[in-house]
Amino acid sequence: MIVGFLVVLSTLIPGGVSVSTWSMNASKETEAIRGQDVVLTCSFTHPKQDHYAGNIMVEWSKDSKQSGKPFFACSIQNISSVNLRACSWSRYSLHGDPRQGVLLLLIERVQPNDEGEYSCRIKLDNKNEMEKTMVLKVVEKPEILSLSLVNDSAPQRLQCVTAGNPLPNITWLSTSRGPILAEKEKKEGYRLTSWVPYEVGDRVTCTATSRLGRAERTLQPPSNALTVALIAGGGAVLLLLATGGVVHLLRRREERSLHCTHSPAEGAVDFQAVYSTVVLPVSEESPLHCTHTPAEGAVDIQAVYSTVVLPVSETLPP
Repeated sequence: MIVGFLVVLSTLIPGGVSVSTWSMNASKETEAIRGQDVVLTCSFTHPKQDHYAGNIMVEWSKDSKQSGKPFFACSIQNISSVNLRACSWSRYSLHGDPRQGVLLLLIERVQPNDEGEYSCRIKLDNKNEMEKTMVLKVVEKPEILSLSLVNDSAPQRLQCVTAGNPLPNITWLSTSRGPILAEKEKKEGYRLTSWVPYEVGDRVTCTATSRLGRAERTLQPPSNALTVALIAGGGAVLLLLATGGVVHLLRRREERSLHCTHSPAEGAVDFQAVYSTVVLPVSEESPLHCTHTPAEGAVDIQAVYSTVVLPVSETLPP
């Protein structure tokens, strides 16, 4: 589309007319949207335009009052069929028809740092020259870079960071409270940051608007059902982990009680307690008498504990 525009523009500007003086035309200000291509126009006439057979030197410089050096320069023949493909560098390229006095600079993918004052300088035989200046302004559609909660103060605040050139206007809207006035705003270059107080569970939208368009972003509160489910699920997981831990400890204790945890030294013996039940006749002289009297003809059952020395065995009974 840009190339078609260049062809049409070069045919609309008349040329081939003998003049006695230099003349140049250029748009005073050109506006471009960030990221798109832009064309800076530069048309001229000179006294030798009909019969000049030498080269034309074209120079483009930016903010020449500060640097004075051209960032783009190309020498071309004064013929309509000249190939201008060689006159390109980085994002810059030359287009038009020198015979018709039309030389245009195409800048691809314009960025904010491309903004400034540009100068178009035409030289014949590197001595006769004329210069014209113009201004390129880079604009940017509104964009919301971030929308987040700020917890560095009480109560909580919402922070909306936007960008655009010109700077957009920021408005806030709550589903429960309606429009919200910003507590403060901060400007930094092409960025504008705004803050508003936030109430838990509120649904708030930040909108950035300018003559180039609008952008918005909404902070969605967490769902109550989802919150309850997450809490319940987390509790269930913790309960399962705790129960599993208790069962594991009980099993370890049981294993320790059924197996010996050490082996005796060489030549030593292993002492184990052996429990047996002995049936003794009832006797009043017995030193191990009970506190009750058994029925006639009955016997008294008492437990007798003794220590038995067993040989050490590699495998202990369970």
